Amino acid sequence: MITESYDTGWLLLLPDSYTWRVRACQDEDCVQAGPWPDAWSFTYQEAPTPMPQSPQAPDGNGGGIQSGYTIVQRSVYFLAGQAVAVRQVVPGETNNLLHLHSDHLGSNSVMSYNNGGGMVAGSRTRYLPFGAYRTAPSQTYTDRGYTGQKHNDDLGLIYYNARYYLPGVGRFLSADSIVPDAGNPQSFNRYSYVFNQPTRITDPSGHCPWCLGALGGAIGGGLAAYGKQVLGNLQGGMTLTASLTTDIDPSKIAAGVVGEQ
Repeated sequence: MITESYDTGWLLLLPDSYTWRVRACQDEDCVQAGPWPDAWSFTYQEAPTPMPQSPQAPDGNGGGIQSGYTIVQRSVYFLAGQAVAVRQVVPGETNNLLHLHSDHLGSNSVMSYNNGGGMVAGSRTRYLPFGAYRTAPSQTYTDRGYTGQKHNDDLGLIYYNARYYLPGVGRFLSADSIVPDAGNPQSFNRYSYVFNQPTRITDPSGHCPWCLGALGGAIGGGLAAYGKQVLGNLQGGMTLTASLTTDIDPSKIAAGVVGEQ
């Protein structure tokens, strides 16, 4: 048994089939309802069996949507694992398709309307190296942000599918459950993010930064080294066809792959 007291000027409790409904009442309403003492004491106990719960609309009685509620449906579209667009639908009102424009890490940097309406106001976003906001967005169409992962801005966390990441300190909140590369001493720092190389590697799985991020970085580094040599040939007066194969040093491409250039 539990006994609680409530001032009648604030709440009136009504019993209803082993449940209690709370109704706010004004002082004058309580006075008009009858002579009340200074406070009421209610004694109750838990129902002998749980009341069955069924899916209900926000008005609580299964009879439809209460006035003031708006249904918003959001769908995110992915290409090769990267979020590229989001559709927001308010039934009977709007149906917006928006494109996500990302940087080299896949971070959502700006959004644009599909109908040619230009940039979405408040969507421009800039990040510090480890993912904290340099310029925070104010749009509410999507929670995709740094490296394309889902943000929980209320808590300041990013969800990396296996565990949460705290960009303010550049560390995961929990230890990695695996050691992705036992030959790399950095792998044994199981709270670190992408071996402390956030400007060139990502970790979409939350487990293995080398699986995708390092491969992409290596390919990008090799292409950059190759492109630099081709550009030098073009600036030296070679034709495009000749510049693609002439005086290309494979060792420089290899150095770009391993990150030395």
